[in-house]
Amino acid sequence: MGNEAKSKAELYVIAEGMYVQDLKDQETCAAAVGVTARTIRTWAKEGNWEGKRKSRLDRDTKTREKIADLVHAMVDDATRAYTDGGAPSQAQLYTIAKFADIMGKMQRYEKAESEMPRQPDTEPDKAAAADRLEAANDEITKTLAQLGLLR
Repeated sequence: MGNEAKSKAELYVIAEGMYVQDLKDQETCAAAVGVTARTIRTWAKEGNWEGKRKSRLDRDTKTREKIADLVHAMVDDATRAYTDGGAPSQAQLYTIAKFADIMGKMQRYEKAESEMPRQPDTEPDKAAAADRLEAANDEITKTLAQLGLLR
């Protein structure tokens, strides 16, 4: 990674990002930036990395809940249109189908994540799970942008 030329502050930022955003364990962060696990533990404690990580995960959960609420509202609208003698629009049907697919992928990710062994996590498994979550989040962002719902 070429960390020998990086300052302590730069290594801190890299390690914090790996821990908070990428959900890497402290040992992996230490090895990646070339510091001791003790240094990472100190940085994590001083920088409240655990709190930041929890906030990130809480935000992700709230986003998924909001998307589920949005899909339920769209299904309700489409159902109302049908029961009122009309038909849901193609846009409604497309959007519902797209988000249903994304929600299914996210549920599969969460299920796989919850079933992963909690003792010595293997980095390839965690990386694959993180990649699946990132892909689902990318799909959500892309779909929201296509629908003009992204601010």
